[in-house]
Order: sequence, then C-alpha cells, then structure tokens
Amino acid sequence: NQIKHTSCPKQIPNPSIWPICFAQARIELGFNIETIPNTPNDEEFVENFFTFCNGGVGYTSMDGEHYLVYLKVWKSANDQIRKNIDRVARKKDNLWNFDIKMNDLISHRQQDYNELWSPIPMSKRNQTCVVTAVRDPVEHFLSAYNEIEFRSTDSFRSSHGVKTNGNNNKQRYYERYENGTDARFERYVSEFIWGASSTSVFPSLPFSSIFHSFSQSGVFWLLKQQIDIMGVNAPRLTAYLPSISNVSAAFPN
Repeated sequence: NQIKHTSCPKQIPNPSIWPICFAQARIELGFNIETIPNTPNDEEFVENFFTFCNGGVGYTSMDGEHYLVYLKVWKSANDQIRKNIDRVARKKDNLWNFDIKMNDLISHRQQDYNELWSPIPMSKRNQTCVVTAVRDPVEHFLSAYNEIEFRSTDSFRSSHGVKTNGNNNKQRYYERYENGTDARFERYVSEFIWGASSTSVFPSLPFSSIFHSFSQSGVFWLLKQQIDIMGVNAPRLTAYLPSISNVSAAFPN
C-alpha cells in the first residue's frame, strides 16, 4: 500500500518516482550507475516508459446520455476486449451505438490526448464509464518480448509491408544471440534496463514495437492530463480488470 500511495496516489502518477524505479532495476542487474548516460534521451526513455498509452475506443448510447470508454493496454488482451465490446454493441436489443469511435493514439509525442475525449460533451466527461484491463507485469513484459521478436521477422515485415532502411535494418546487439535462447532474452532485458534510447534496442523507426513493453500505467497519465485541464469534471477510471486469465467471460460483463 505504501508503494501504491507513493507511486500513484489517488490514481495520480508521481513522475519523481520513475527514475528511482529504473535506477533500482539497474542496480539489481549490477550496472554501475555512474557510467549510465545521464542524457535527455535517457530521461525521455524513462518518462515514455511510464506515460505511453495508445488511446482507446468509445461508445455512446443512442439517446446520447451514456458514454463508455475502453482505454487500451497493449499485450493485455486489447484485441479480444475490443471484439467483445463490439459484439455487445452490435446486438439489436441494446442501446449502444458504435458510430463514435475514439482516435487510436500511436504515440503521445505525435497526438494530442484531448482528441480521445472530443466526441464526449464536457458536461458528460466526469460521468463517463472508463474501463481498462491489465495483467501481471512480468507476464506483460514477456508477452511484449514475444511480440517484438515476432514483428522483427522477415515474414512479418513482408506480409505487413514494413519498409526498412539502412538504420533500422541493422542487427541489434541482443539479436546476435540465437533465437529463443535464454542468453538472447537476458541480453534484451539488460539493454532495455540500461536505457533503450542509448543502446541498440530501439530501431530507428517513427513507431517502435518496443512500446509493447512499456508500463501499463500509461492510462493513468492519460487521465491525469484531463484532470489538469478539467479538475473535478475530468473523466476518472471507473473500473479495471486485474487479470486477463478469463477475459472472454469477464469483459465486458
């Protein structure tokens, strides 16, 4: 409870704790803190790790009185949850109208989070049902690693039309180890904790699949931005699913 209160009191993220968390992780891995690059790039990486959120989708009832927003968390059953909500929304005997759909946000550096809430009237935002789903953070990181490995394959790039250039086609350090080995994963974790912006983990792409590994706490940062703007009238997290072990039965029921 003390850690929870320190890191995110009343659902408000505490940015001062973020570099401390990374510093402790680096110490755990045996890094000499004094040798880690203390650069704006490293500060940006740590900040992005905790603030990244790729937006959400929203629905309004036909009478315009009720709103639902699902805030997406990659590698936390995001696709399945959206399908479940859409299936419920399409039933003829309920009131959901899925014509209003929030913008998907790829990067908070490229999009304004205010766009996410723009379809909802100001007077209705603090009455909006805001939900999300998370999972065990270790499971989340492992799932993200598998996603990153899959997206780096030639077959994925070819089938999805991912273009490469001289910068992002270079082999990263951890990729020098054999696929599927403990050594490869350990090297990836080491580079990630050291600071992905100052190592080879980050490819030179406008969008990086490494974002799948970022903290699930970004939804709180997104909501905090609305609190800063709207105060008591801002939307708040109504409920969340703490596990995705039985997501089809639990969400959106």
